[in-house]
Amino acid sequence: MTGTRRPGIMSKAVWPQRRVEQMLALNAQGHPPRVIVKLLNADESLPKVSRSAVIGKLRRLGPGVRGPEKPVPKRSQAPKPVTKKPRPDEPYTATGAERGEWNVRFLERAPSMCPRFVEGEEGSTGLVCGRVVSTGSAWCAHCARVLFVKNQAA
Repeated sequence: MTGTRRPGIMSKAVWPQRRVEQMLALNAQGHPPRVIVKLLNADESLPKVSRSAVIGKLRRLGPGVRGPEKPVPKRSQAPKPVTKKPRPDEPYTATGAERGEWNVRFLERAPSMCPRFVEGEEGSTGLVCGRVVSTGSAWCAHCARVLFVKNQAA
């Protein structure tokens, strides 16, 4: 980043004692660096300073100058693992589609038939639901109700 200086901003900040005292007073009052810069740059007799210059000077002056340190809460124990919230309606217990006369083998299934495997079946020779799929869905209405239970606001 050479040669990319903003006009009117000092390349090497000049920090006369008067300016440092003014900056420290404004910082002690709780003003953020952007406000401190505006107030420091109001004095036309001194070169302008940037927000980064103010932040850097405050850092170099020490941690106590930047204002009160925010206390960091200590963890008394390891963070709790994230668990899924239980759904308010009945829990999902079925692991597969129901058995019935509508079931077909996976390889014999037409595109208009539900592809959900029957419980205990798997692979290309396993049984699938076989009911007619709902419009705009890959699943029949029965399997969609079981697979995509909507959360209800409590």
